Amino acid sequence: MTGVQRRFAIFAAVFFAQLAVAGSPVRKQTSSYPSNKIKEQWTEISDSTGTYKPHGLYYSFYESGGKQQVGQYVAGIKNGKWVSMYENGQVKDSLRWIKGEKQGAYANYHENGQMATKGSNLNDKPDSYWETFYPDGARLRVWSYKNGVENGYDINYYPNR
Repeated sequence: MTGVQRRFAIFAAVFFAQLAVAGSPVRKQTSSYPSNKIKEQWTEISDSTGTYKPHGLYYSFYESGGKQQVGQYVAGIKNGKWVSMYENGQVKDSLRWIKGEKQGAYANYHENGQMATKGSNLNDKPDSYWETFYPDGARLRVWSYKNGVENGYDINYYPNR
């Protein structure tokens, strides 16, 4: 460990120890189902007015115990990748948030693991090329958005029978 790394580690340890002693503006939260099984877990921080806001990792769970959703907050605002799962553990959807707005690639899956929808968001609105698929993976629809409004082509596909 370099001298800089050592000093940072000591600073971080002292800083977080002071937070714990000074009224603890960081707190862990948990909500539960009526069965007392964990439903959600997250941490909160206190802002300058004393109001607590979600901050850090957020988890929600099915009553069976499997993960339902994982994401992250920064001072009460969604930020980073959020992933939802089906109860069987398969990924349901994946979306990136930047400062509370949907940005970049979006993916949604059928419960069998096949892609259901894929597209892109820009400034919290659908943008660019989007596709949907049947549960067997065959293409269902292709269309495009510009600044949140459908724009351009819209092609529908029908299953071969």
